[in-house]
Amino acid sequence: MASTLAARLYKLESAVPGADKPYPRVIQIVSNNRDEADELARANGFHPGEDGYNEIIINRILVSPPGKVHEPIKPYVIDRAS
Repeated sequence: MASTLAARLYKLESAVPGADKPYPRVIQIVSNNRDEADELARANGFHPGEDGYNEIIINRILVSPPGKVHEPIKPYVIDRAS
């Protein structure tokens, strides 16, 4: 038996035109270098804007405050939904 929430979501989605289209895939990446973040996204199979993919990448670029020593971090994925 489907949950109440699932039933409500189904009802709402069926009322929206074009709801039969797949939702975009979303990935969130934390990094302090945009190039490294892009490489990580591609390594996870994300190619936004290419070949008609419907994908969203949220890059959270960390920057050191003024006067602080820059400490590089390895980029990582904090959330992935499809």
